[in-house]
Amino acid sequence: RQDSLRAYPWVAPKVQGSLRSQTAPAFLDRIKVLSDNYDSLKRLTKSSEAICVGPAAIFQQDLLSGELVRLDLDLGLTWQSALLIKRETYLAPLARHLVDLFQDASADLTVDNN
Repeated sequence: RQDSLRAYPWVAPKVQGSLRSQTAPAFLDRIKVLSDNYDSLKRLTKSSEAICVGPAAIFQQDLLSGELVRLDLDLGLTWQSALLIKRETYLAPLARHLVDLFQDASADLTVDNN
């Protein structure tokens, strides 16, 4: 199935950080548009046959409404994120809110080590 998707143009956010693999994933050469503007990527995807790569949470509303369809693909990438916060600001309302958001998000994730 993944091979049949090679014919379609791909759009994605710009790669940030470092790719944690020895070789770049094969899908990178299929990307036709790189942008950090998710609204533009969504509009482009909805108005064309492009495949958009990005975090599912960004597209949740569009997926729920049926405007976009999720394709479960193995792209050979792992996304990791971290929140660094100073001890003295940990109890500030905004900082605490961010910590809670990260904790909720990480609790929703499942890892398959098989």
